[in-house]
Amino acid sequence: MLFSAHRFIILFPERRISEYIGNSQNYFLTSEGVLRTKSTIMNSQKFIVGGIAGGIVNFILGWLVYGMLLRDFMASNASSGIMRADSDMIWWALIVGNLCVGFLLAYVIGKGGAASAAKGAAVGFVVGLLVSLGYDLIMYATSTVMTSLKGVAADVAGSAVISAITGAVVGWVLGMSKKTVVAA
Repeated sequence: MLFSAHRFIILFPERRISEYIGNSQNYFLTSEGVLRTKSTIMNSQKFIVGGIAGGIVNFILGWLVYGMLLRDFMASNASSGIMRADSDMIWWALIVGNLCVGFLLAYVIGKGGAASAAKGAAVGFVVGLLVSLGYDLIMYATSTVMTSLKGVAADVAGSAVISAITGAVVGWVLGMSKKTVVAA
């Protein structure tokens, strides 16, 4: 062998070998040699489970925060008559919307490498805060859906808290089985 693995490791210590070999698997160089992590299929499974778990948690917390705790407050700080009665809810849209939020958080948390409940909560909080603040301020400026800045503040706070808890669940799911390194 003209070019030994030892020399390769010295030339490229602790670097992603996939940058050099262009493979879809995750290969890493360590002092033990070339190592491979589990395939991206496992990461896809974590993404799907994390997105579904996040969607379910977001749905339950949305009902708790907006349907129970802030129901009267939001009704007095938003345009009257905009909320559907419980009997008129379009359930499929509500479920799909919550799943989309779960998958958004799973995507962002996964891309950020946050594989713990604490890191997921931090990312979820920031995403929830920025998305709801942006959306609510635009709605406050351009429509009569939000009629007061108190309503905007309550909605942003509620969304940030819900997203933080949802993010914690997603981060926990994504980090449930840490990447195990196996010899190539």
